[in-house]
Amino acid sequence: MTARRRLRRRTARPGRDQRGSGTLLLCAAVAILLVLTWAGAIGGGYAVALHRVRGVADRAALAGAVAYASGTEPCPVARRQTDAESPAVMTGCRAVGDLRRYVVSVDISWPVATRAPGLPRTVHAVAHAGPSEAEVATAVGRAP
Repeated sequence: MTARRRLRRRTARPGRDQRGSGTLLLCAAVAILLVLTWAGAIGGGYAVALHRVRGVADRAALAGAVAYASGTEPCPVARRQTDAESPAVMTGCRAVGDLRRYVVSVDISWPVATRAPGLPRTVHAVAHAGPSEAEVATAVGRAP
């Protein structure tokens, strides 16, 4: 049999060469869908953790600022507020200023529930709290 006859024979039945291609396309589509779902779950887990750690940091900084304004040490109050939030950990606290002008800064870390290799296991947030500029201006005797 010559090469021409073999070529004619192959082209005479075009449907036979494409058997199974639908299965491969379906497997590829399912694989892509699974990868996108996994990436969305990882991204969603980080977004939720970041949202939660920012809220905890804000509440701890505000609690510390209220304590500082009343003459109490702010960092123990901020730590108690942080400890009330289950997996949150306070990694830093600092108060700067006097009773009129002050800022309480709190650094909080929160573990990420959905982990992936190569990505950090915790997210961090820093929050600052203190009197507003209008309150400081009124206390000092200047109009805002």
